[in-house]
Order: sequence, then structure tokens, then C-alpha cells
Amino acid sequence: MTGYRCQTFNDFLAAALHLLNRDIDYINCRKRGEDYRFEKIAPLYEKHFQDILNLTLKSGWYTISPEIEEKINKLKE
Repeated sequence: MTGYRCQTFNDFLAAALHLLNRDIDYINCRKRGEDYRFEKIAPLYEKHFQDILNLTLKSGWYTISPEIEEKINKLKE
């Protein structure tokens, strides 16, 4: 719908032929690309790297963020 995954030269050639035939809707492709803007993905990367730090520096997989702990405590009330 918005692109091709290519692993071989043949895959790239097949994808190029599809593009020449206009098999991809460029409007959808553009909209999907906007999902990868810095403002949108930066928080995801920040969480990912924080999770890695938590795995190595804190109690690992069992680390609970303060926000989640607060929500759990509200459920107990």
C-alpha cells in the first residue's frame, strides 16, 4: 500500500516496476511517511532507551513507572 520491503536486487527491480506502473497511492504513502516525523517518533525512541536503561540499571523487567503505579493505586481505592 505504501512501499515495498526489498531484500534482494530482484526485489528492488520488482518494486521499481510497480512504482513505474503507479501501483502505490502516493497520497497514502505521504500520509504514512508523516507518521515518522521527529515530533511523533522522538517520544517512542525516548521510551525505548529509557526501558533499556531500566533493564540494566534498575530492577529490570519489573520496573514500574510512577505514572502506572499511581493509576494502579487509584484502582485500589
